[in-house]
Amino acid sequence: MSLTRSIKVVMMGEVGVGKTSVATRLVRDQFCEFQDSTIGAAFFHLERDDTSVEIWDTAGQERYRSLVPMYVRGAGALVLVVDVKDPRSLTTLMEPWRHMLPHDCVVVVVRNKADLLKGAPPTDFVDDEHELTIEPILASAKTGEGCEELLTTILSLASPIVHHPNITTLESPSAAADKRCC
Repeated sequence: MSLTRSIKVVMMGEVGVGKTSVATRLVRDQFCEFQDSTIGAAFFHLERDDTSVEIWDTAGQERYRSLVPMYVRGAGALVLVVDVKDPRSLTTLMEPWRHMLPHDCVVVVVRNKADLLKGAPPTDFVDDEHELTIEPILASAKTGEGCEELLTTILSLASPIVHHPNITTLESPSAAADKRCC
């Protein structure tokens, strides 16, 4: 099957909320109990149906936040991963990231670590400013709960990557060698 569209997804959130674990679950359907902290950003690639999905997993440490706007540029979806037990409102959780968000991009909030609830209902998630267009997704990267819903949501709502005609794509040396002039 040929890929007819590409989507750029950026995972954002604080340290230890499980951004890398969610990305790993989406791409490889695996969970690693002990995950090193991401330094800068990590890249994942996924192909589903006719879509190529580029997932940029940004580091949560404050010292790397200055890099986030570079990854956000051109994104079709931003996934804000939060800990399901975090009692803060969306307004508070979004504060460090708000100035980085493009206006033409869908924002999906994932309340990760649902497996820690052990059957208890999650606390209400307060969207003070009514910023979300879709309900937060309750998920667990550990068990896989909610991860398929997240991917389906991204595929249905994210804007595709726009390839500008005035930007030249560099060819690999092997491709350039095939186009000899003599």
